[in-house]
Amino acid sequence: MIPMRNITVPRTFQNEDEAYELVKMSERDFDRCLAKAAKAVSLACVQEGVRVVRLSGPTCAGKTTCAKKLTHVLEAAERDVYPISLDDFFYDRTTLFAMAQANGGKLDYDSVDALDLDLLHTCVQDLMATGKAGMPRFNFISGLREGPFLLDTNRGRPPVFLFEGIQAVYPKVIDMLDHIPDRSIFMCVRSSITVGNVTFEPHEIRLMRRLVRDEAKRDAHPAFTLHLWHSVRENEDTSIFPEASKCDFLLDSTMPFEVHMLKPHVERIFAAHPVIGEDASVAKELLYKLADVQPISHRYLSENSLYHEFILT
Repeated sequence: MIPMRNITVPRTFQNEDEAYELVKMSERDFDRCLAKAAKAVSLACVQEGVRVVRLSGPTCAGKTTCAKKLTHVLEAAERDVYPISLDDFFYDRTTLFAMAQANGGKLDYDSVDALDLDLLHTCVQDLMATGKAGMPRFNFISGLREGPFLLDTNRGRPPVFLFEGIQAVYPKVIDMLDHIPDRSIFMCVRSSITVGNVTFEPHEIRLMRRLVRDEAKRDAHPAFTLHLWHSVRENEDTSIFPEASKCDFLLDSTMPFEVHMLKPHVERIFAAHPVIGEDASVAKELLYKLADVQPISHRYLSENSLYHEFILT
């Protein structure tokens, strides 16, 4: 795994320039690490005929933005890149609820059992055999899988298939791609952030990212996100993190500025949708830790920032 570290940042800033510089520095450092991995993957595609790139990591690691940046690098190397989100292979939400009830557990989108593996296998076989496949698209608002939509990769330039999703690290998914030359990238929030004298652990940072993202982009209230969070973390510990060391490249997506930037959004969400019941203590703890943190505006983000994936601007 990526070595754990602690990032220490001030609780407040003397002026806006100091806050802006923290954002710029954070983005520059991450982009440098990502560019190094992307260059190595691009070289493997050209020199070794790599046709599949697997991009995985736990929830809210920044995989979607990373996939876009990888696509740009590979296209510059004269490859046609076809991003394939494994989230699109989720069963419909009603099916997932029925599966959860039958197993006596909670709804878990991060389990490999949430994917229609038969459909994924069919699509992979079709793409490798003919360059064409009818691909699904999952609508997180309706909870329904839409499509199929035709994906035609017969453009002339060598195709590279970018499989992006939590499940790209699971053995059942890897087995489907075992005969195809590939490279793998694993990314996650690996560092804790100490703001003043309060420390936010990696899982707390990802939870705040998910609370903000799901409310803005998936119409999910915090109570629902917190309800899922227990099973999400259980699945990560058993099925995701143990596989990380098998990947070719490991990226830490922690941004030193992010607690400051997430603060006003997290506070707004909990104020608009108070959490009651067993998860109320989690909300209370986060709000307590955020209380004295000075906010940083999302307007400081660069146009291609990783953080646009979490904060709707």
